[in-house]
Amino acid sequence: LEIQSPTDPATLAAEIEGKAMVLYCGPFHDDHLVNIESRLRQAAADDKINDLCNIVESLSPSSRALWRDAIRREFDAGFEAIPTHEAVTLAIPSSTLRRMASLDVSFAITIYPPDASEALRDQS
Repeated sequence: LEIQSPTDPATLAAEIEGKAMVLYCGPFHDDHLVNIESRLRQAAADDKINDLCNIVESLSPSSRALWRDAIRREFDAGFEAIPTHEAVTLAIPSSTLRRMASLDVSFAITIYPPDASEALRDQS
């Protein structure tokens, strides 16, 4: 979950800290950014999204105000591109999409290039 804000969201990050992993909280271009990850390590994307929705829905009024004032709220599912013949499917149920929409949060998918050292090892 990435939250980009014109104001310093440190209090929001502090409130979330015990419930999720705050990977970054600080300057971002002319704004501020908080990058948060669910503590559910081996869970499906839908479970992780719902975990983070629970956290956002339980924020204090002052942190909810910071959430509402953010210019970007985005769940980003990241995958490493691995040369394979199998497709990868990311399914997000409509109930989760509605929940995300009620929190005014967008959804992105980032595909990271394969690790170059792995590609070289596979060629040998």
